[in-house]
Amino acid sequence: MGNKIDLHMHTTASDGKDNPETIVNKAKELGLEMISVTDHDNINSLEATAELCNKKRIKFVNGVELSVMFNTKYYKEGKKPFELHVLGYGFDKNNQTFHHELKMNEEYRLKRILKMVDKVNAVLKENNQPLITEDETQEMISKTKGAIGRPHLAQLLVDKKIVKDFNEAFNLYLVELNVPKRIITLKEGSELIKNAGGKVVLAHPGTGGSHSLSDITTDLKIQEKIISSMLDYIDGIECYYWEHSKEETEFYINFAKKNNLIITGGTDHHGGERERIGQLEIDDSVMNQFN
Repeated sequence: MGNKIDLHMHTTASDGKDNPETIVNKAKELGLEMISVTDHDNINSLEATAELCNKKRIKFVNGVELSVMFNTKYYKEGKKPFELHVLGYGFDKNNQTFHHELKMNEEYRLKRILKMVDKVNAVLKENNQPLITEDETQEMISKTKGAIGRPHLAQLLVDKKIVKDFNEAFNLYLVELNVPKRIITLKEGSELIKNAGGKVVLAHPGTGGSHSLSDITTDLKIQEKIISSMLDYIDGIECYYWEHSKEETEFYINFAKKNNLIITGGTDHHGGERERIGQLEIDDSVMNQFN
């Protein structure tokens, strides 16, 4: 075991604090030998990161994190889809279909954030609080280099001193006033990645991950049944994750081996308060799956 690999990190192209150069410099300083950048619904940083990794002699794997919808009888009796995250690895970043779908996501995200601003303003008006102005909204959008989302609106609420921190922004406004993301099913997301030559990995199924199986159930026996129902769509599992317990990690590794799935791992590094790069022990054998 060693801290040589980190296959789950986010840059300023989505909701990370670090640009590609900062990510690669940190990776080199920490002695990482292989990394991947997995921005949300976004591959804009891949080319720059790959070039920097090549100069620093770090192995780089193309990555992305997609939000997908999945139906299972263990969540609301299958009557409502549940949002999961999947990671795509090793795909052709120049695949035109892939680019088109991600562009559609980007355009929808912009419409989504504008709807949320309107909803937040309606509540602020009721409470006689200062509204988010059109200029502030446009500045937020223009400053966002990648996929815009709720964290950017949360930061604006903090900057305006309407809330004291991110947690309060979400708890008071952005959970209740959320606007659904564009729906891509697990099957569609899987086909998108695979048709671009990539591998599909179930992201952070255990505790700690956003939109993970643990949000449905922490019972690993039930999780096993759910993951088994996904085997037509996934090629691997993110077994090593920042907040997975030892029991969860071992369970996912054993399940992956039993079902001939690839095993990946990463810290979900975002920088700032979520400074995690290289701080997770991942078995060196994970690197051999990407040679």
